[in-house]
Amino acid sequence: MSDEEVIHVPCTEQRLEDRSEENKRRVESISTADLLSWSFQVARGMEYLVSRRVLHGDLAARNILLADDDVVKICDFGLAKRTYHIENYKKTSDGPLPVKWMAIESIRDRVFSSQSDVWSFGIVLWELFSLAKIPYPGMEADENLFAKLENGYRMEAPEYSNPAIYKIMLDCWSTNPMNRPTFSELSERLGLLLEDSVRTHYIKLNDPYLMMNAQRVEDKKNDYLTMMTPPSFQQLSSPQNIETVSPTGYVKMGAQESLQRKETKICYVNMKSEENQN
Repeated sequence: MSDEEVIHVPCTEQRLEDRSEENKRRVESISTADLLSWSFQVARGMEYLVSRRVLHGDLAARNILLADDDVVKICDFGLAKRTYHIENYKKTSDGPLPVKWMAIESIRDRVFSSQSDVWSFGIVLWELFSLAKIPYPGMEADENLFAKLENGYRMEAPEYSNPAIYKIMLDCWSTNPMNRPTFSELSERLGLLLEDSVRTHYIKLNDPYLMMNAQRVEDKKNDYLTMMTPPSFQQLSSPQNIETVSPTGYVKMGAQESLQRKETKICYVNMKSEENQN
């Protein structure tokens, strides 16, 4: 994905994790409907990215912005652009990665896919419904955390979630990537928890952008993206190495011998794999 193919939208509002953190001090100003609305919008945004063969790779509350009228913007596509634009991008052996947001297979094998983005989305839900607590509170992002995850450990339900939301989180954290819901399924499940008027409102907000993007696709039928398959875990093809940055929440994987067994790989498979699950 080249810079010319990205629509840059200026956004002066705060990060979603900052808004949730602020509301810890005034919980009365935020409602479950707000949290559901933000979650629904993130799922819808990720559903669109999957449809355009885009792997985010660093989905977290810190990379989600809240604009005017509580409209959510997914940001930080540095990894996504490199994933699709550079065929053999080299990752340094001690490159930092956001371990607490990563799926088991991503920590173990450095494999990233739309299914690992779903795992990260489950962590985002936990962040939202805990009002911006750090995932796995009191635990270090090291081999002990990885061992616990492999043995079936999952975080408890956050304080402001309900059984339906927590079930979605647990489904996102399935050990088998192919057992995780797709973003289309997540959008539908979260949408059913919203009032019809709220759900319809945010869907209508997307219409102008969808029309604009549809025209761009029509104008570039033979562009690089349209010829690629979506990044799914089901079948490996063209593994790639990637580089990441190191803000808060990232650790250098090279510091943990047990967590650096394999190189980073990005998965691409038959386009039908995601479509058949929708």
